[in-house]
Amino acid sequence: MYSLTRSGYALFVVFFMFRGSCETVEEFSSLYLKQLGYDSFYIGLMPLFGLVTQLTGVPVCTYLADKFRLRKFTLILATLISIPAIMMYLIPQATSSPCKTKIRNYESISFHNKTQTKFLNSSFTITNQRTLPHGITNNFNESTNLNEFSYYLGNSSVFKNSSQRNHGRDKLWYFLLLCILNGIFELCRRVTIGIMNSIGINHEKDMICKFSYYLGCGAAGSGIALCAVALVAGQFKYSRCGIEVPSYFVAFPTAATLQCFILLGVALLKFDYKDNAESINYKKAVLTLLKPHNIFILCIALHVGACNGFLTRWQFWYMEKLGASTTVMGVEVLLKRLIILSFWFLTTGYVLNAFGQYVTMTLSLLLFAVAFVLLALIKNPWFVILIDNFEISAYAFFYTAAAFHFSKAESEALSSFIQGVLTLTMNGVGKDVGSILTGYLFRECGIKTTLCGYSVISFVWFIFLAVYTFSSKEAHNYKRVKTEAESDIDEEKLP
Repeated sequence: MYSLTRSGYALFVVFFMFRGSCETVEEFSSLYLKQLGYDSFYIGLMPLFGLVTQLTGVPVCTYLADKFRLRKFTLILATLISIPAIMMYLIPQATSSPCKTKIRNYESISFHNKTQTKFLNSSFTITNQRTLPHGITNNFNESTNLNEFSYYLGNSSVFKNSSQRNHGRDKLWYFLLLCILNGIFELCRRVTIGIMNSIGINHEKDMICKFSYYLGCGAAGSGIALCAVALVAGQFKYSRCGIEVPSYFVAFPTAATLQCFILLGVALLKFDYKDNAESINYKKAVLTLLKPHNIFILCIALHVGACNGFLTRWQFWYMEKLGASTTVMGVEVLLKRLIILSFWFLTTGYVLNAFGQYVTMTLSLLLFAVAFVLLALIKNPWFVILIDNFEISAYAFFYTAAAFHFSKAESEALSSFIQGVLTLTMNGVGKDVGSILTGYLFRECGIKTTLCGYSVISFVWFIFLAVYTFSSKEAHNYKRVKTEAESDIDEEKLP
């Protein structure tokens, strides 16, 4: 019978609130940027700075948290930094981009009607000079015909005023600001995930099913949060250039509020440090990760991270392209996160116990290949809900199996560092680079071609991992490195 301690309940709270907060920011960022006027290329480019911060910050922060036993302090600090970073996403919302106005086609007016010409020309007298660009009013008089004026009106290089140029600069600065905020948020997020996974695995030892319960709880939290934001954004619209648009910016106050509840859970967490701090060796940990079988799994994790990048950052964008409303998005995310993802995370533990880690990861790649082919073929956004079963199960299988694979790579003393490197590789580098490439390929190659490309690459990795699984001894003889405490117990048992 599974009984929970106070620390176990706290882990459920942390996973629930943390996943709800992070997924809300991630999934609605693309729609928010689109609402601000950025195209798919800029949306895909935004995680670039986050990639830099994660590559430099995650290994260092997680190692220091292990070395100096500062895991709890690191979690609290990361949360406190995330809250203002999330709220600052709203800064570009304060200054709306100018509406695009349609210029009346004056050429359709009969220029042979002298009465009309005189009336229209008289409306542009010397008193209105300040409303026209420099150089137009000096040449425009009653002898100027409407063809000349319509030329000036249609020539954007002449008619563009200073406010439009200032808006272009502001838009660039806002984009750079969002990139920096995303970098800070992603660094805090990856550090937190690495520490949370190490705590969850070490708290439950090698009981895979129990650890998967925490992941399922996090999936439920993200499902509830995303559904709530989608429904609120659709119901409480605001007017933009005379058109009612969804209030996607409500995602950020919601995410910041959930971050506040994380602090309550972290305060109740119990941290057990079983190994001596002197035993923590950064060089040894790096050399462990550089073993061939670990490098191989990390390379596959890069691809899985790119697939997850589409799932979390581009799927709403893709559904909107298919004509989905916020109601469809809300139903999809509720089923995907609250029911489908929770179910598959709970099921993953039994799959791992039955087939092992390598077979489970191999199966996940096949599921990704099938999912992306189906996504390329559908035209109705409601079908995305059916395809979610393939995508979500694939991600849940690989993520859980990889987490347990790398939990065996080193002792518990460096578990935060090892798990931090895994989440950095998979959902940091893989997801960010994949997101950037996805935005570029969507624009240059088309959506269907890009999705088919993801399917082909997934199938190729499936073949490689299947061959490795059934031919390599490492896939069958991979035992966890014991902690110093466990080694001491074994020595005491020896005669």
